[in-house]
Amino acid sequence: MLKRVLLLLAMGCSCAQPPKKEVDMASLRVARAQDEEASAYARELLGEAEEALARARDALSAPRRYREAVQAASLACSRADEARAMAVKEKERTARQTRRCLRECEALMEEGRSVGLLNPPLPELVSFSQRLAEIETLLEDGKVAEAYEASENLKQALLEWLKKLKE
Repeated sequence: MLKRVLLLLAMGCSCAQPPKKEVDMASLRVARAQDEEASAYARELLGEAEEALARARDALSAPRRYREAVQAASLACSRADEARAMAVKEKERTARQTRRCLRECEALMEEGRSVGLLNPPLPELVSFSQRLAEIETLLEDGKVAEAYEASENLKQALLEWLKKLKE
């Protein structure tokens, strides 16, 4: 009787299906986190998710390591979901900061207009206005990190320009 049970257990283990669905789900969740720019906003969590996914794929390709594949895929899903949530939150925060910086840039441009009334700084204002519009487009397109960096650079350029105007 014991031999029969052991034989059935051995057959059951050898016939176990590879956890391809679990690994595919983990891959999908990691991709979703990457789509939300988690590499910029939740780098560590995304890295953990990608490492766990790689372990799951390795275990999936090896016989009798299916449990390991399932555990690694589960960890990858968890970390990817955390990375995605953090990225969404940080992206929203960065978008708010970018909008605030753009309002400051508009105020600096207005100040430049008033300071430069005697000597109109028209070419610079046109250039700054174009850059501001480009940054707004980046923000609308969801390229928040790029928009933030560009807005900070524009603000710095405006401050330097104003300083020259006032001299």
